[in-house]
Amino acid sequence: MVLAAFSSFAVYLNSRLAGRTNWSDVTFTAGLWLVFAVLTRIPYVLAQRFPLKRDQVTRAIVAHFFGALGMSLCWTLAGVLFALLQARPPSKAPFFRYYIAPC
Repeated sequence: MVLAAFSSFAVYLNSRLAGRTNWSDVTFTAGLWLVFAVLTRIPYVLAQRFPLKRDQVTRAIVAHFFGALGMSLCWTLAGVLFALLQARPPSKAPFFRYYIAPC
């Protein structure tokens, strides 16, 4: 809750400094942080159930990999659903330029 509040406040301040107050951005950021708070239970449970021990290291690594993959997919899905609920348009920039190319 604290991280969601801090992040939302930072988004609010940035939008005020830019000359526009967009409450959609603030609620979007808070919602994603709250989803992330729920999803942090996944690595916690995996760390207890599959500790990294010498005799079962392969099994633990596979479990942690799929847990991280599932957590990432759930967080991404939540972001897409929040964007659809708020009618936020997707980026028009190509994937490579938006995510991979240096600024």
